[in-house]
Amino acid sequence: MLNHTLRIKLYQLLALIFLSLLSSCAITIQALEERVEDHSKLKHVFFLEFNRYGQLRNPYELNHAIDEIGSHNVQADEDSSVNTIDKILVLSFGWNYEKDEAIRNYLEFFENYQKQTESDSTIFDNWVIFCVTWDSKSTGIRRTINDIMPGASLADLIAIGPDTILLPLTFWSKAALSDKIGYYDLRHTLEEFITSTPGFEPDRDYGIHLIGHSFGCRIISALSKQKLGFVDIPEPFKFQDHIRGALYIQPSMVEASMPVEENRYPLLVTQNRHDHSGGFLYPFANLFVNAYAYTQTEALYAPALKSREYKTASFFSDLLHIPFTIGWTAVAIPVNFTYAQFHEIKETHINYIPNTLAQLPITEIPVYYLDKLINGKIRGSDYGWGDRNKGLFNLGSINESAGRMSTPIIGDDRKEPTPIIPYEELFVVQNAPIDNGITYVDMSTIRGIGMYGLDYNNPLWDFTIGWLDPIGTHYKHIRDKERFLLMEKVLFGVDD
Repeated sequence: MLNHTLRIKLYQLLALIFLSLLSSCAITIQALEERVEDHSKLKHVFFLEFNRYGQLRNPYELNHAIDEIGSHNVQADEDSSVNTIDKILVLSFGWNYEKDEAIRNYLEFFENYQKQTESDSTIFDNWVIFCVTWDSKSTGIRRTINDIMPGASLADLIAIGPDTILLPLTFWSKAALSDKIGYYDLRHTLEEFITSTPGFEPDRDYGIHLIGHSFGCRIISALSKQKLGFVDIPEPFKFQDHIRGALYIQPSMVEASMPVEENRYPLLVTQNRHDHSGGFLYPFANLFVNAYAYTQTEALYAPALKSREYKTASFFSDLLHIPFTIGWTAVAIPVNFTYAQFHEIKETHINYIPNTLAQLPITEIPVYYLDKLINGKIRGSDYGWGDRNKGLFNLGSINESAGRMSTPIIGDDRKEPTPIIPYEELFVVQNAPIDNGITYVDMSTIRGIGMYGLDYNNPLWDFTIGWLDPIGTHYKHIRDKERFLLMEKVLFGVDD
């Protein structure tokens, strides 16, 4: 009798848990629908969804944008009281997002921007905003269980753990897909919008602004590149001359993938020593299959593909570029590492040793306090051991993430290194419009909150829990006022 009663109680408890899961799922879905309906605060925002082939999945959204913006601009030409929409913002988030989650975060991003900068609600009224969504999440286990189990909420719950564990293994496929989107159909989509929409004629002075985070920076960077290494891109984005500014937030890409050869508009790139994903996982994964090789392949091959033949051509492209990438990695990695080490020793001299020790557990502790004493108090220098150089652990320009450090590129003939400016200096000492070209902004001292909510600017957490945090500060970008102020500089050129 007792066992029977316990079984009933257990079944009731399981039923309660199950219903709670269903309820929470329903609340999430409802919240998303409300948020999407509420995006009227942003008058002209469109969500461009791309599939695993890099193709636009919802061309009706593009047609909607052309009709809406075109009608508005025709009216503006006829009525002087109506402002022309003459600015384009392309916003692209990166790894570990699905469409619904991305839409929520995009809307939250703009809501927080207006709150943190105390901007007027009409600030984007003459902007058309394109938000890029793509399948950048690990969902293989979840999809499999959902195909088998009747009950989506329970299936999703079961799959959370395995999919999270498998997420790092999606690095290579998501890096390749982000390049494919940028160099193929995003470029075509924007070109079609601009050529088909009144108000963006060649004689108009309209502007394009780009903002990305993580792998999303790879996507938008494709719009601004003309060369990759020593090779010209066959068909670069037609309207590069109209790009007015860009912000790359903790980019999961190498410096060679950025428009280093361009100097026509300001490009701010945030760096952070506590970005563990960019500082450790990204260069380590590149040792096996280098993601920059994907960028080269997509940039040089994708423009030649025709839409009607794309899937077939893409299949043969994959057959060729996967073995090419593996072979290229085997040759390029040791060459690049050797060059990086030569540069580290030449530029940092005796600092090479403490820069190396600062990357290791235990030894980083005495290095940190010696740095505070020698560089800080005795020399009065702001150079921090291990902050911008990694010594022996600098794996080279085709491995290291630009979101962690700036590395020398083989064959780069620039006489001056890319400037790295502390965030505080950009706003306090250099309280002026930012210069054209790349400017790295060091966010380390003001943004140290990691995956577990601990501040890694506190050495107690940095030297202990920090080693158990594979992400660090990489994803802390949706609510940070400091990054919104950088965004404000890029979009509007204001100083504070």
